[in-house]
Amino acid sequence: SDSASIYDAVRKEPEAHCLSTLEACARALVLLEPPSPEEGGDNRAEEARRYLEGAMRCMVETKMRVYRERNSPEPRFQRPDVRAEGRRDRVREIEDRLFAPAGDGGLPRKLGDDGAATLRRLAPSDGPAVDARWEHRSDASPNKIRRLIAGPRATLGVDVGGVLVASVLQGEDGALSMLHVEEGHRRRGYGRALVAEASDVIAARGEELFAYVRDGNAASEALFSELGWVRADPSEKKRTGRRRANRKWILK
Repeated sequence: SDSASIYDAVRKEPEAHCLSTLEACARALVLLEPPSPEEGGDNRAEEARRYLEGAMRCMVETKMRVYRERNSPEPRFQRPDVRAEGRRDRVREIEDRLFAPAGDGGLPRKLGDDGAATLRRLAPSDGPAVDARWEHRSDASPNKIRRLIAGPRATLGVDVGGVLVASVLQGEDGALSMLHVEEGHRRRGYGRALVAEASDVIAARGEELFAYVRDGNAASEALFSELGWVRADPSEKKRTGRRRANRKWILK
């Protein structure tokens, strides 16, 4: 379909060019409230649009999750005669369309000479795997990760053979965080590809590029340095042992 509506991936009515009420309101804000010189070109309406559409993505993701748990088709999502495998393929297709924010139009994309790995936008179904690998996971972290993936932030992953092996998420504060590559898949450029792509997505939105790297994390420090990142305060002394702290890094 040529429709720009988020809902078009889920339902085909009433017309392909129609928008949901929420989307129409969000886009009207952008038209009615253009950036003013007094605001230094900062478009608050555009930011409001991203969050409104992000909220709708959350609602649709909840609907999709309930659908998957019930494992039974619903009229607006599937036709009654589609087989189970076809339903699962359709769910993945819808997720790919719904949760791809502006700025990452080149995804999914193959990595490496053999094309065995795929760089893509994270889908809600990736949430449990991301949470299981996060060192700061808690009872509340699954919902936090689900919100990040469903929202407008940059959340990317690399999968090999359909298995997620690396990921990075932009946190609620805007920082690039939760970078992780599985032990058996390191030194293949996956972390570099994730950080570079996420940086491009964030920069395309005009947002600040920053991350926090813990003192002593030599691998992350080397990776960010190679990509042109520097410590925000180079004069600040590093700490060791229990006194290690997270240092802010920025892209030059």
